[in-house]
Amino acid sequence: MSSKASQTKVPPTDNTEVHEISSLIHEANVRLCRLRLWLNRQGIGFQISPSSSSPPIIRMVESNSPASAVGLQICDAILAINNQNVSEANFQQVTAAIKTALDTKGGVDLLVVQQKFYKELRKKDISMISSLANVLVTPSTMPADFLNFPKHQPRTCDIHLNKNNKTFGFEVVSGDDDIGMYIQEVTPNSPASDAGLRKSDRIIEINGTYIEQDSSKSIMKKIDEATEKNTLRFYVVDTETYEYYKKNNMDLHSINNKKIQCLQRQQATTVQNSKSHINRNSL
Repeated sequence: MSSKASQTKVPPTDNTEVHEISSLIHEANVRLCRLRLWLNRQGIGFQISPSSSSPPIIRMVESNSPASAVGLQICDAILAINNQNVSEANFQQVTAAIKTALDTKGGVDLLVVQQKFYKELRKKDISMISSLANVLVTPSTMPADFLNFPKHQPRTCDIHLNKNNKTFGFEVVSGDDDIGMYIQEVTPNSPASDAGLRKSDRIIEINGTYIEQDSSKSIMKKIDEATEKNTLRFYVVDTETYEYYKKNNMDLHSINNKKIQCLQRQQATTVQNSKSHINRNSL
């Protein structure tokens, strides 16, 4: 046998190809998200980037939404809608397909992967990817922690590492145009979870420093510096609170919100005392 012949590569068998794709899908965390509407909430809670480029990209996952509950993530690329390849579809086609599915079936199946892995999967067979993806299903009803979540209240999350934890237990993702930062995921039973940090929270301050409009790169640097000290304080808001504050031109700085909350407590105490006085003297 000639040396040239001995170097000829043997085409991979079907089983080899399936194994390679399966490993890639696992590494990339490809998800088949089965989104379903809730009776007590309007919409499924995500936004697609209106950019004309393909594939369609999730630009926002709203707090306390079906999209959040099922595991959809910011910067997910949508590969398929109800098993139909949409990786080359435009914004209008994708939104129309999702709206039609929601209007007719009350839900929609999205095959998604983080954008950074898209190039590796774009030429693979969609049906094979779908069959090997991690299937995630929306809870039939809104979870209690979603339902009881306080409205329009910024939160301080003090996160500390201890001997039982090697990581804080959260992931972050850049905001639009690489400005600001959101919490992408929070690991259950982690220091971050115990501190009250939640998926889709917008980070407003880090250790008392206002960073909401800083570049995502500089925010990531501040997080890395803070984590070296094994303690981290986030001042955060959920997506609804963030939109509420922005719409009403309200200041998100923690110092101003503490003053407002203190005034509200004083007013509530004054009203309660007044009511108590009236009740004691009423017939």
